[in-house]
Amino acid sequence: MTTMDSGYDGEFNELVGELANAFNIDSQSMTLASMLYSIAQEKKSTNLIVRDINAKFDRIIGRLENLEAKIEETHTQSAQAGLTTRDQELLDYVRSSGEVCADMVKNQFNYRGTNAASGRLNKLFKEGVLQKTQKEGKIYYSLPNT
Repeated sequence: MTTMDSGYDGEFNELVGELANAFNIDSQSMTLASMLYSIAQEKKSTNLIVRDINAKFDRIIGRLENLEAKIEETHTQSAQAGLTTRDQELLDYVRSSGEVCADMVKNQFNYRGTNAASGRLNKLFKEGVLQKTQKEGKIYYSLPNT
């Protein structure tokens, strides 16, 4: 062990000298104990700060999620506001079926050909109301994942 600075020894003895003598503790042991206590206090303080920061982040994330939900709801409402009754019926059919292709829509709504059904589905896709995927050579439409 290294010898301690004499200025610090004097200060230490002045502060805890009698206590150290009462317990027969040397100044180096007392210094180490004091340092360990200070480190423990700093760790406790740091943990409290980190906990507060995490709580603030949690509140921010919650607010962002609420904002995103409101934006999505507003987007959906504005997209659906310009829809015809037939478009609404088609969306209800897609919602109940999960996904549909032009042939299914043709049969459900008695279109003469698949071009008309495909055109209506593609219009709703371009407006952002539906999403489309290709499977086994056919295009299927579904509601966007929210």
